[in-house]
Amino acid sequence: MLVPLPNIETRRRFLKYHDLHHLVTGYSVGRIGEGEVSAWELGTGSAFVSPTLGVMNLIALSTGLVLEPKRMWLAFRRGCMNRNLYPAEDYHQDYVVKNPYQPYIVINDLPKVANLQRQFPHLYVGK
Repeated sequence: MLVPLPNIETRRRFLKYHDLHHLVTGYSVGRIGEGEVSAWELGTGSAFVSPTLGVMNLIALSTGLVLEPKRMWLAFRRGCMNRNLYPAEDYHQDYVVKNPYQPYIVINDLPKVANLQRQFPHLYVGK
């Protein structure tokens, strides 16, 4: 049984990346493949990108869990070792530039950026 998903804005926004995930993972677009790519996406943290996206992944995964639970588990585990192509929500864009004094940025990110700038000055493009 295929579960139809409404064509809401979140689905339209992320569908092109979902389709690319089929290409990079090799999962088909049939019932099992949709379940596998959804399990893979959940493993990569898609629900953290957008809770609505996570729910849509769970819905698409449901048929695969009934028909091929082991394959869904393997796809999820594979996803846990990978990253997805989904862009972060708008409030995450340019986070370092917008929050340069946030403790996490000061302690973790700024030293890494400075190190990369020293190692690859010819590639560094600052904002």
